[in-house]
Amino acid sequence: MRTIDGPVPYREVTGRYGRVHRLGETDADIMGRTRIWMIVLPFAGTAGVALAGAAFAVAGGARAWSGGPVPWPLGVWVFCQGVVALPVGRLRDGGRLPARVAVPFGAAATAVAGLLLLHAPEATAARLGFAVFGGAGAGAVWVTCAATAGKWFPDRRGGATTLVSGGFACGTVPVAFVAAGHPSAFVAAGHPGAGGRPSLAVVLGLALCLVAAGAGRFLADPPRNWWPDRVAPPRPRVGAAVRGTEADPPAVRQYGPREAAGTPALWLMWCCLLCAGGVGVLCAAVRAPSAREPWATGGNGTAVLCAALCLDVVGVGALGLLSDRWGRRATLTGVCVVLGTAPFGALESGRLGGPPFLLLCVLLSGLAGAAVPALLASLTADCFGENDNAAHLGLVHSATAVAGPAAAVLGAGVVGARDPHVAYVLAGSLGLASSVLALFLTAPGRIRVRRIVPNPQPLGEEMA
Repeated sequence: MRTIDGPVPYREVTGRYGRVHRLGETDADIMGRTRIWMIVLPFAGTAGVALAGAAFAVAGGARAWSGGPVPWPLGVWVFCQGVVALPVGRLRDGGRLPARVAVPFGAAATAVAGLLLLHAPEATAARLGFAVFGGAGAGAVWVTCAATAGKWFPDRRGGATTLVSGGFACGTVPVAFVAAGHPSAFVAAGHPGAGGRPSLAVVLGLALCLVAAGAGRFLADPPRNWWPDRVAPPRPRVGAAVRGTEADPPAVRQYGPREAAGTPALWLMWCCLLCAGGVGVLCAAVRAPSAREPWATGGNGTAVLCAALCLDVVGVGALGLLSDRWGRRATLTGVCVVLGTAPFGALESGRLGGPPFLLLCVLLSGLAGAAVPALLASLTADCFGENDNAAHLGLVHSATAVAGPAAAVLGAGVVGARDPHVAYVLAGSLGLASSVLALFLTAPGRIRVRRIVPNPQPLGEEMA
């Protein structure tokens, strides 16, 4: 791991539960600039890779996702993203894959995916290459950028991590529109026709890959156990719930990957992401009806896309800031409830308000689906510490490797039966199941005393 140790003296303070805080160094002392750059640069990396993949998908048109009755490349893309996350996280924390190498690697894989999609002679090979390389690149970039931002903001991890993940959500909306068979929603007014669109999309995709790779070259990790010098480490509080920075106190100590894997909290997060990840893939696999509605065609489709992008980026960041104040678990539970109720609302939109209500459900479902991985990334560091956060994130994010293919297979069966209602009921049930799992997420090793009962027979003078 590339760490920057400056000449400024520091001291190490051990907390009540054995957690070590390295104090005395500011962000400017360590890397010569403020740590806000460790939000801006990771955001540029995730947004660049996500939007580059979407641009290549637009350039490929029907070749991108349409692979028969179900867009199976979407399941392969999600599978590869989850599979790559775990080894990249382990290599990152082991010091064998620095952030300044991992992000350019992911950007290069995304560029290769786009070129394979456009120039492979056979359509199936083109889809497979795009899904494998695109998913691997996206997984490497997301794990690296989210972990880097979390390490630099241990005191305000929710806002930092979710803002970076919001950049990754920029590309999920365009991909969802392409997967739904409606790429025309990308085309802005004033660019009619299909003649110049592919070449413009390819140039844009390659440029975004270069932006992501350039941003990744400036990423670096802080020293292990580093804590901002201007922020006092929070003192452990037992019993009553508190707001502010103590709503989600840091992990009681730094857990290694094997130690974290031996706790129930990590596997609850894994199952929560498994259910939440299946919701989005399942809805895309059955070709969401919103992409075929009149309000999602032509110029209206562009307006819907822009609204979804703004809502994802701004909304995910706002939810992260809210989680810093009100608690990560409470915010995650509420988001999962929205994720579970949105598919049921889409089914009942004909009776409850028509296309406007359907649009609201689609936007809320996209926002919730983008917020769940971001909140879980923050919660992972809250439970197990920042030193090996990339490995922990990779292990939790590997749940998408199961969610993607499973949801795609289930979606294929539903599409074959021409009954998308069953898919939406299943998606809503998975979302609600993730909210139930989120209720039981607690940090390991932290003492929680809900009620103190006084000793009915205290030792006093009359007993001496």
